[in-house]
Amino acid sequence: MVSLHLNLMKILPYVFLVISLWTLVSCTGTKAIEIQPTLSSSEQVSARSYPESVDFFEIDKFENIYIVNGNRLKKVDQLTANLTTYENDRYGNITSIDVTNPQKILVFYDLFDIVITLDNSLAETSNIDLKIFGYQDINAIAASNDNNIWLYDPVYFRLKKINNRGTVIAESLNLSGYYLDQVHPTSIKERGNKVYLNSPEDGILLFDNLGQFIKVLPLKDLTDFQVRKSNIIYHSFKGAFIYFTEGLYDKPLVDIDLSELAEWKQFRMSKSHYYIAFPDGVDKVSIMQ
Repeated sequence: MVSLHLNLMKILPYVFLVISLWTLVSCTGTKAIEIQPTLSSSEQVSARSYPESVDFFEIDKFENIYIVNGNRLKKVDQLTANLTTYENDRYGNITSIDVTNPQKILVFYDLFDIVITLDNSLAETSNIDLKIFGYQDINAIAASNDNNIWLYDPVYFRLKKINNRGTVIAESLNLSGYYLDQVHPTSIKERGNKVYLNSPEDGILLFDNLGQFIKVLPLKDLTDFQVRKSNIIYHSFKGAFIYFTEGLYDKPLVDIDLSELAEWKQFRMSKSHYYIAFPDGVDKVSIMQ
């Protein structure tokens, strides 16, 4: 009997251990022992220079990068690599941004005809409701060199420059007089003393900085463009090009890898780099000298 008692004393701890383990498994279910699959690093992180979901982007004169995804704007500081974010869920997705003046960034929401101005830290400095000034269904706006706003008024077929109180400072003649009454602008830019309005079915309409129409540049069906030194930088399914507005001819930029051309969303050129937007980020490529 003593021997049996001793044997039971030795066995009992193991019995309790088995019971405890069975209880643990039965209480926690299969998730307690389930092994989750892990993704490879290539599946988790984009290999782009600036990995981020991209609707569109811009670079300013300091080559800071501004990436838009939905209603979110992210700024990547070129010198410090600091990331700043602005997000506004009141007006839908961002339609366009203008970073001509990095101290006064314009963020446009065409769904509500709202222009938000931001400082260089992406803090809101003003909210401009174009409807208050009688403008509706505005498709594109731009910053002017004197910190006002360019827009195209589809009711009166005029390019206008207004201040933040809605006062018209400059405007074009009625463009229907030039057989341009079906203009549908996708973007407007002022560079130097010229204003460029992209209407894909017509081309790029060129104005002076008083809003007076000059001519149409024969660049149709452009989804996006950049102005550098009065010349037009753009890309198509054939590659990236520079259009010389004085000679009215273009030439391809040949020192670019076109292997992923079908995935390009936007193309920008600085003095020393190309910037190419893809759905999963922006690549920065040195220009070969």
